[in-house]
Amino acid sequence: MEDIASRAGVAKGTIYLHFKDKEALFEGIVRQEILLPPGSAAMDEIKPGEMVRAFIERTMVPLVRHAGQSRRAAVVRLVISEAPRFPGLAKAYYRVAIERGLNVFGGLARRARRTGELNGNALERFPQLFVAPVILGILWSGLFERFHHLDVEAMLRAHLDLIFGPAPKPKPSRSKRG
Repeated sequence: MEDIASRAGVAKGTIYLHFKDKEALFEGIVRQEILLPPGSAAMDEIKPGEMVRAFIERTMVPLVRHAGQSRRAAVVRLVISEAPRFPGLAKAYYRVAIERGLNVFGGLARRARRTGELNGNALERFPQLFVAPVILGILWSGLFERFHHLDVEAMLRAHLDLIFGPAPKPKPSRSKRG
C-alpha cells in the first residue's frame, strides 16, 4: 500500500480512507478497468428477436479488436500472474468480473438452446467457452504477439462458427429498377 500511495502522490492513510485493504483496492481497480460503463454496446440487452450469436458478435467483437493492448488486458494478465501468490486478487476478480460473466453467458447459452441455436447443453455447463478466445488473445498478445500475430477478432468469429455453425450469409440487396 505504501508503494501505491507513493506512486499516487498521497499519504498511505489517504488510501485507507477509500479502501479498507489491498483486496478492496484491487476490487476498485477491477470495477474501473474491467466492467463496461452503462450504455456501452456490450451492456445493451439482447434485442427482441436477436439471435444469441448476433448479440455476441455485436457486443464482443468490438471489445476484442484491441483487447490485448487495453488496460483491461493488463488487469487480466496481472490476475493470472499474481493470483497464486495473492488469493485475494483472484477472489476480488472472481467476485467482480467472473461471477457476473458466468451468469450472463450462462443465460445466453440457455436462451440459445431454447431458440434452437444450440443443440446441446455444453455451453450451459461451461459458459467459460464463450470467452475462451478472448482470454487466449489477451495471453497471446502479452507473450507471443511479437513473434506471431493472432487476429483475435477472426479467431472469435471462427469460435462462434464452431459453436453455432457457420454464420448466415447476408442476403444480397435487390436494387429497384425504375
